[in-house]
Order: sequence, then C-alpha cells, then structure tokens
Amino acid sequence: MGQTSSNGSVQAYGVNAADSIFTLDTANQYMRLRHSFVDPLLRDLGAINDGNDLYTAPCSKRDGPGSWDFHFGNATIKIPYKNLILDATVEENSDYCLVAILVTWKGQLVLGGK
Repeated sequence: MGQTSSNGSVQAYGVNAADSIFTLDTANQYMRLRHSFVDPLLRDLGAINDGNDLYTAPCSKRDGPGSWDFHFGNATIKIPYKNLILDATVEENSDYCLVAILVTWKGQLVLGGK
C-alpha cells in the first residue's frame, strides 16, 4: 500500500494480514476501510475526522496529482485524489471537502471509487 503525494513523493505503508482482502466494486462511489488500514493514509492526506468518522481534506488537493496506490502482487490500482476527495463540503464556503471513505472498526473492506 502506498500514497503518492501531490509533490510526487511516495510513502509506503505496512498492511496487516487482516486488512488485505478487499471486494472491488467500481460502481460504488465510496471505499469502506478499517481504521487500522486507512488512518495513516488519511493523516498523510491531511484529512480531519469530525469525531464521527466523517473525514474532510483540503479541497485544493482534489485537483492535485496525488493518489492512493493499492498493490496486489504485480498489479497496482491507483486511486487519484480527485476520486477520493469529493466536490462537496460539510459547511458552505469551506476549504475542506468530503473524503469518499466509510471508516469502520471491522467488517468487509470495499475498494470503490468512480
């Protein structure tokens, strides 16, 4: 698992075996990921948790070149920031946009994102 930031730097993350089985659902707008897996990614994205696991990130990153990079053997699925950071805010005129992640403590992991 990795993240390519807007400035081109690449960050690698270790993945717990319990967090390594996903359902791929490209028709789903959101991803469903466990805290143990996604918290470091959200932190490095600059996302903020509202206290109820609703995450927002700087809207300016939406149009940047960054991505979350999921590695499966020799295959890599890159999900660009524009697919992670929605063009929607919680508060009017906010500089923070919603992140298309449903975070859970347990349950099925889903890679979505249109």
